[in-house]
Amino acid sequence: MKPQHLTFADAIIAGTGPLDAYLQAGYKTSNRTFASIAAQRLLKRPDISEYIAGGRQVAQVTAEWKREAMLQTLREIAESPDTPAAARTGAITQASKMLGLDAPAKVEHSNEVVIRWMS
Repeated sequence: MKPQHLTFADAIIAGTGPLDAYLQAGYKTSNRTFASIAAQRLLKRPDISEYIAGGRQVAQVTAEWKREAMLQTLREIAESPDTPAAARTGAITQASKMLGLDAPAKVEHSNEVVIRWMS
C-alpha cells in the first residue's frame, strides 16, 4: 500500500468518515463529489479493506482490555476497607454505569396544555 493509503485507512480506523479520511490522506481535489466517490473506491480495495478490518479488531480488543482493567480498578476501590465510604459508593456507581445497570428514569410526556387564570 502507498503511504496515502495507510493514512487513509488509519483515519478510517480512528473513526473518521471516508471523505474526511481521503482529504486527510493528502489527496487534492476541489470537487467534493469526486473525492467522496474516490474515497468509497478506496474502501473497496481488498488491501485497504483488510487492513481496516484488522485495525478495527485490534482497536476493539484494546478497548475491551481497557474496560476490564477499569472495572477491576473500580472493584478494588469498592472492596477495599481502607477506601472512604463515599469513594466506594462512587466506584460502585461508576461500575454500574459502565455495565449499563443504571436504567434511565422513565419520563412521562403529555401534550395536554393547562391554562390557569389568575383572579
